[in-house]
Amino acid sequence: MPNFNGVWSLTTQIQYVSDWPVPPQFALVMGGAIQTSTAKTNVVQRFNTLSTATAVDFGDLLAAKQDAAGFGSTTVGFCAGGRPADNTRVDVIETHSYQNSATIVDFGNLTAANRQPTGLSNSTRGVISGGDEDGSVNVLQYVTMASAGNATDFGDSTNAHRSSAACASSTRGITFMGESDSALLNIIDYITIGSTGNATDFGDMTVTHNNHCGFSNSTRGIRAAGSSGGGYHNEIDYITIASTGNATDFGDLLDVNNGPTGFCNSTHGFIAGGENLNDSVALDTIQRITIASTGNAADYADLVTAVKRRPAAASSAHGGLA
Repeated sequence: MPNFNGVWSLTTQIQYVSDWPVPPQFALVMGGAIQTSTAKTNVVQRFNTLSTATAVDFGDLLAAKQDAAGFGSTTVGFCAGGRPADNTRVDVIETHSYQNSATIVDFGNLTAANRQPTGLSNSTRGVISGGDEDGSVNVLQYVTMASAGNATDFGDSTNAHRSSAACASSTRGITFMGESDSALLNIIDYITIGSTGNATDFGDMTVTHNNHCGFSNSTRGIRAAGSSGGGYHNEIDYITIASTGNATDFGDLLDVNNGPTGFCNSTHGFIAGGENLNDSVALDTIQRITIASTGNAADYADLVTAVKRRPAAASSAHGGLA
């Protein structure tokens, strides 16, 4: 309120700015497999990462699929490639608005049909890493998120990989590899997102996993969950994105988890869905960590539809957008 001279005091301005409502920071969880079957879903779920309210049904993918790559800008989430109902591969890249469930765009195509890739982005460019194109590949490809069109070759990863995890800062993209055709991998590599070229070795994860998830704030990257040798895991690792070196233990999830998805806002990371026993019921749990600290995850909220098998995810406030 103005004082009696009609002038806003600094104290009053600070008070009223602090009273302004905080706008939501949305994440989209796209596709996956549902419940005890391997049936794929096309459901898109929207979750406000600043609220413990349950996620809401927010429309549908162009087709049901799991094992797609997810990444996003501040306005739209991307879902690229994946494994459709017939367990083949698709090359479709589609976008979904965080604000309007009806805004679905067929954006373009990957360089080849691909299931089990992973995705990362900064504010302008999305990168799709690895995947399965009739076998694991080391392909890196990118799109300019503001302009619809097909993906373009970026370079090569340090190893062929699929079922991997990824995250990004505004300049650097990180891949936590999953598996090749012949072995599980513990390799971490990185790229400079704004350029093109081959990836460079970053270090190693604390454990060898596939079917894990990743996310980051502007400085720290997180990798969580996964499976290896028939067992499921609850470990969480972290790295400092601007450096290189091996990952460090962060804490643990509530339980072992295979094939969840991950997303974040500027301060917190979220691990959603997955399964905690071999071929068991899909989970609807959303767990949360504080990225800048270390410690175990906590139960935070729920998905509206339980999903597993690596649903894609995108968020409007992830580390690459800082």
